[in-house]
Amino acid sequence: MLEAISCLARLIAADLAGSPDSGVVDGSATKAAAAVELGGTLRQAGTSRCAAATLRRSAGGAVTALANVCAPAGRLVDLADSLAALTLLELWTGREPLIADLPRSALPRTPWGIAAWARAEHLFMQGRWGEAHQAYVEAERADSTCWLCSWRLSMVEDEMSIPHDQARTERYLSHADAFPPQYASLVRGKTLPLGSRLDSLRAAADRYPRFFLAWFILGDELFNRGPLAGRSVNEAVHALERATALGPGFGPAWERLAWAATAAGDSALARRALEGWTRAMGGAPRDAFSVGVVALVQA
Repeated sequence: MLEAISCLARLIAADLAGSPDSGVVDGSATKAAAAVELGGTLRQAGTSRCAAATLRRSAGGAVTALANVCAPAGRLVDLADSLAALTLLELWTGREPLIADLPRSALPRTPWGIAAWARAEHLFMQGRWGEAHQAYVEAERADSTCWLCSWRLSMVEDEMSIPHDQARTERYLSHADAFPPQYASLVRGKTLPLGSRLDSLRAAADRYPRFFLAWFILGDELFNRGPLAGRSVNEAVHALERATALGPGFGPAWERLAWAATAAGDSALARRALEGWTRAMGGAPRDAFSVGVVALVQA
């Protein structure tokens, strides 16, 4: 068993070292300080081996228990991949508000898939559209079972007016049940005819009043297509203000609020929204599309 534990530790370390967001040190072989300490136990369960891992974010800090995972005794590599993926997911959950409400069934299942997806999420949060698009393409390529990657990619394509891959759309819609109810209502609601879509999205925002993404998608639809259904731009402003209040770090909501406030003739709100967007973006974008969007909103 000691040999298996040592082998498992090496495999997990190799997986984590493959992520650009983590560096690995061996606590038994070095005195180098680590920001996060990963520990755990390994036990035999019939013909399988099961591991229970724990995460401590700082010396003397609280311990987080990760899910118990099992794999056939001869497949330690599968056990290591699962533990590394759970570790990366736990680390990222505390940093990105979009991630906290998501079930693992909609997320990547491999450490490299989670690393690619987490980079895309960060760019999406900032509203760096061109960079986020490329990152989600890479995340989907790294793990084709990431239904969230496919849905987020469709959202970015809407923003950039890029035609959707129908096969991708059918894949994530067929796995809508893998999302929690608040997400599934948005995934399905976006596919409805305009009038029903607006009603469905409004119902989702009312049903989940603390879910900022619901308010953002409602506000985005009201701003871009609401007038076609006789809806006022002020409805879009209200929904987007709610989105920015609930998710102040979410750049796209600030961007869309700047557009909507400008259309409503509220220059003071538009300026505040532009300032919020600048903070959320964390610096000038590098892709041509986002540079153009920034210039248009500022103008």
